[in-house]
Amino acid sequence: MFKTVKKVTVCFFTTLMLLSFFSFNVSASSVGTSSEAFSAPAGVTLTYRTRQRKKKWAKFKKQGAVAGQAAKKKKKLDAIKIKIKSSTPGTVQYRVHAYRKGWTSYKNSGKAAGRRGYVLDRIQIRLTGELAEKYDIYYRVHIHTSNGWLNWAKNGEAAGAKDYAYFFDAIQIVLTEKDAEAPGNVGNIKSQRDVPIVTGDAVKEAMTAKANGLSSKTKWLVLCDTNNFLTGVFKGSKGNWKLVRFICVSVGKPSTPTRKGTFTIKNKKKKFFSGAVRCKYCTRFTKAYYFHSLPYSWNGKYIVSSRLAQRCTHGCVRMELGDAKYIYRNVPRGSKVVVY
Repeated sequence: MFKTVKKVTVCFFTTLMLLSFFSFNVSASSVGTSSEAFSAPAGVTLTYRTRQRKKKWAKFKKQGAVAGQAAKKKKKLDAIKIKIKSSTPGTVQYRVHAYRKGWTSYKNSGKAAGRRGYVLDRIQIRLTGELAEKYDIYYRVHIHTSNGWLNWAKNGEAAGAKDYAYFFDAIQIVLTEKDAEAPGNVGNIKSQRDVPIVTGDAVKEAMTAKANGLSSKTKWLVLCDTNNFLTGVFKGSKGNWKLVRFICVSVGKPSTPTRKGTFTIKNKKKKFFSGAVRCKYCTRFTKAYYFHSLPYSWNGKYIVSSRLAQRCTHGCVRMELGDAKYIYRNVPRGSKVVVY
């Protein structure tokens, strides 16, 4: 009798677990973004596809679907194609901003916008002709850091992150009837940090003004704004400094902050090792504080962390390899460095 009850009990709980597992899978599979919630107006078909950096093109997605792989490491995008089919005269035009390369020209429906190997940080999309009179086009991008999805942009506005090296790894595009309800929050593009993303020009102007009140023993001067995660490299002299490099950086985390003050370039190392990582093109400005590249694997072949515009280092000022190399090769010993 006891054995029978035991078998029945085991069977009951096993069945319950299987049912729970099945229901979990059903609910989980329905959680993803569905293009059905953003169906296109009658008579119009909108599709798009993306290309991951140095990879092949993905399949075309219908409007409202996510193109790209949000929050996946090393899955940033370097190109996009958008197609629109309609009997209404007009087309879709779009251009992208490739980090370090600038804006492409506007492309028409079906053409590729992007540069092979150069990741995208902004995009603009607009309609032309009668299409622009009848419909609105909305789009939003997913930032590859913890910032996630930004607000929706509309009809030619720039969506993305300016001057902060925040690349996007996924995009959604939605076509609606003219003046219909927006698919979600719209407005200024800001990060989830306390610093707005779109502040690069203001920081640049303030930094240049600050630089022009300073002198240096050489023709070079470096300023680092730790609040806005930006470093400026200047060439010239007091009152006549020219900003020649404007760099997105990461700085020390709260427990190991980047030291602030006025310093001078001390010495340089082509590389140094910190634990299991290698840092390249290292320029020391005080004690154990350096300007250096993103951290690489021990053999120097792979980037271990691509985080920028964050407080995440042991105190050094971290930047992309090309920027670290520029400082290493051009800014001589004795040049003034101001960290604030």
